[in-house]
Amino acid sequence: MGELEAKACELNPDIILVTETWARPELPDAFFSLPGYKLQTDLRKDREDTANGVGGGLIVYTRTGLVILPFDTQCNFHQHCSFSVKSGSDILNIILLYRPPTSGPNSVLDLEHLINSAPKETVIFGDFNLPQIDWANGQAPNRLNNIIDVCSDKFFNQLVEFPTHLKGNVLDLILTNTPGRVAEIREEGRLSRSDHIMIAANIMVTKPPETTIEQVPNWAKADWVGLKRQLSRAGLTRQMEEAPVEEAWEILKNALLRSVEENVPKKPRRSKNKNPWMNRDILRALRRKKQLWTYQRNTRRWKKQSKTS
Repeated sequence: MGELEAKACELNPDIILVTETWARPELPDAFFSLPGYKLQTDLRKDREDTANGVGGGLIVYTRTGLVILPFDTQCNFHQHCSFSVKSGSDILNIILLYRPPTSGPNSVLDLEHLINSAPKETVIFGDFNLPQIDWANGQAPNRLNNIIDVCSDKFFNQLVEFPTHLKGNVLDLILTNTPGRVAEIREEGRLSRSDHIMIAANIMVTKPPETTIEQVPNWAKADWVGLKRQLSRAGLTRQMEEAPVEEAWEILKNALLRSVEENVPKKPRRSKNKNPWMNRDILRALRRKKQLWTYQRNTRRWKKQSKTS
């Protein structure tokens, strides 16, 4: 959770989708809390067909203030959740899913139905565990041909073009029938010791008007000498001695507020998405980890190509 929080601070995403959480009912929602984000409890899906939820589970985080509307896909696909992101008059539909690698034929049929019933302006994210499909050339084994067909019929494009698993397979996919919204897809290295990589996607949605950033006193840069000098010149002692208690308090309070206003500069309030311990060293370590992951992946790919040639 600490590394996920650090990564959220680094990337600053609006939505975080997590698969294979291994969450189970005895772990409360508070266990998965993330500063600056709301855990969408209605969209949390714990896997119930394995011991302790091993190998599955879905969690959706959204930035505080984002308007989220869960919707029902009327589909039997076991591990999935669906919601809409509303921004002004614009709506983007998102489906998150996890398909275990040991799934039987029924999971393929349910996946076909899920894609077929998806509304317009939809993006489907998830771990599909379908390495047998060649998405670039639209080819698949006979038992998976219908997945290719339904994607073609419903104008869904698969946009991930790089391996998402340590073994070099493309398991984590982004399917969408609105590819014009997707501006960028990139890999972000691994989270902890996961054998999958994180995928970052920039998807264009109309943003709501920016809210005013609250300004608060920056006490670290206060002019304490000027503040004390101003208060000493105000003649507060004489004024307060001659006034009733309540009036004396008002005199003192107003003098303090005026002095603070003139001698203490302002700064934007610290974002709730960043904890005090999130310093440059931690963010630098995250970037270093990503660089090492990229180097390791490229080295592995180069060795594989050398053996082939």
